[in-house]
Amino acid sequence: MVASGEGVTKVKPGDRVVLSWLKGTGADVPNTGYESTEGSINSGAISTFMRRTVTCENRVTVIPDSMPLKLAALLGCAIPTGAGVVFNTSGLAHGESIAVFGAGGIGQSAIMAAASIGAGPIIAVDVVAEKLARARDLGATHTVNAAEADPVAAIRSLTGGKGVRVSFECAGRVDAMEAAFDSAMPGGGLCIVAGNPPQGQTMRINPFGLIGGRRLVGTWGGESRPDIDIPRYVDMFMNGRLPLRRLGTKEYPLDEINQALDALESGHLVRAMIRMGDA
Repeated sequence: MVASGEGVTKVKPGDRVVLSWLKGTGADVPNTGYESTEGSINSGAISTFMRRTVTCENRVTVIPDSMPLKLAALLGCAIPTGAGVVFNTSGLAHGESIAVFGAGGIGQSAIMAAASIGAGPIIAVDVVAEKLARARDLGATHTVNAAEADPVAAIRSLTGGKGVRVSFECAGRVDAMEAAFDSAMPGGGLCIVAGNPPQGQTMRINPFGLIGGRRLVGTWGGESRPDIDIPRYVDMFMNGRLPLRRLGTKEYPLDEINQALDALESGHLVRAMIRMGDA
């Protein structure tokens, strides 16, 4: 961090910080735009693809010097959402089952978190073989390719017909949301939806699933509290319990950002990182 404004006490110049769209403690400042010799600088809510930004005190979290910055950049969105669903939203415990629909950045963060507490079975569902292989590397005990098999039937088979205690949808597909709900066990199963489908699409569920004791909830960034959860994830990484280096992040220079977005859209890349500087 280069400088701080009057009244800011949470951070100071020289601190290394993670920026997040999730609000932590500190001042919340309305959006404002500034112009500089480097172009527009954002102020207020968080922004991306910028070499410098002016932002709110409540959008930054201090991290230790020992945390690699390239890995710290992963702590601003996908990891707090995916891991937060496990730790904050679901109440998942050791030995309890989870199915994760969508093995992208958010889904794989959930898989890592579930593995860290000894949950199981941990079932990853996707349609891309490379992502399923990465999910196993991160702790998934089973994988289901939804392009080749009915994921609901596969999950029930893997759980003795019961379904999972927690099903988590982060693929942004209505059919995945419906399958995730059907995969949660009756009498206490929980389906958590984080995916964002195209505008206008709606999901359909059988109300008897709710009557039978399944619950369906959404999540706002895994109910993460940046000031508490980001330091937790740093500690987990430093202690070897959160293998961030295995996420399959590929780095692109800024002038190749369109290729990075195309790779993400194709589904064959888990995480893309844009190198803003010349180095």
